[in-house]
Amino acid sequence: MHELEILLTTSVLGNLVAYYVIALCVFVATFLSIYVFRERVIRKLKAVANRTKTDVDDVLVSVVESLPWWSYMLLATAVSMMFIRLPGWLQQVPAITVMMIGAFYATKAIMAFISHYVDKSAGADMHAANLAKTGVKIVLWLIVIVFILSNLGYDLSSIIAGLGIGGVAVALAVQNILEDVFSAFSIYFDKPFRVGDFIAFDSYSGTVKKIGIKSTRIQTLQGQELIVSNKDLLGSRINNYRRMKSRRVEFNFGVTYDTPQNKLEKIHGIVADVFKNVERATLKSVHFTKFGDYSLGFTVVYFIDSNDYDVYMDVQQAVNLGIKERFGKASIEMAFPTQTVFLNKK
Repeated sequence: MHELEILLTTSVLGNLVAYYVIALCVFVATFLSIYVFRERVIRKLKAVANRTKTDVDDVLVSVVESLPWWSYMLLATAVSMMFIRLPGWLQQVPAITVMMIGAFYATKAIMAFISHYVDKSAGADMHAANLAKTGVKIVLWLIVIVFILSNLGYDLSSIIAGLGIGGVAVALAVQNILEDVFSAFSIYFDKPFRVGDFIAFDSYSGTVKKIGIKSTRIQTLQGQELIVSNKDLLGSRINNYRRMKSRRVEFNFGVTYDTPQNKLEKIHGIVADVFKNVERATLKSVHFTKFGDYSLGFTVVYFIDSNDYDVYMDVQQAVNLGIKERFGKASIEMAFPTQTVFLNKK
């Protein structure tokens, strides 16, 4: 017993052996507590979470389960080292380690909740969801870095002041990039279009394939990929055809000037009969609208119960073929550019 007392009171590297024994016991107790919490408590919480309607507890349990074992070892080591006197700056290592581990996994937990609800609200638009998560992740990690540096004793005000002039220069250099990035966030939150939407802007049109941080990729009808900066895209007037419940179509045709009056009056009925045999199209109006340079002009307006461009083209083709066929049977001649020269004989 006397020998054990002598051993425990022996100094090694500035600490009594007894303190090392206490630190070892604290390490074992901390690690076992975390193990029991993970294996027993979390399992029970997981079973309860599976029976609840809310998904908040499911996300929380999944975050705790995702923590690796080495993080528990590191945490237990940091806690046990608090009972040992360390030389110089090493004395702050345990507290700093615990703080960094806590900040790291707190950030991961916050990101897990944010990712869950962003994915849930975004639905099928995963490109926009990933964009939003990337932006939030950058902001969160910047906050964590500032928090850690401030707790380490760094004077952030002097650092920020020192970076002030350089920051202005960098901001001017990356101004266009930042405008595209903020435009990307505007696209996500405002949702003027999503991946898969058919849009038209300026003189371009196509299907949105990817919404990136700086640019949006669009597959045009001609087949090539059009890459447009987000700033330029939002600066244009965008027609989103995916949002249409129905498509309004207006087209014109002309018949020759020598078409008799009675046949002109029959054109409305002929066009109406054509639309009776065309699926997914509803005729709105048929009017004799103008006296053209070489034709008598008619305007037809109808609606299609689809926003699909291919459906629109199929319907318009069926309408054109039907009108051409019926006009041929009724001996109504379609007009084409002609010029008549009158000669006066003296």
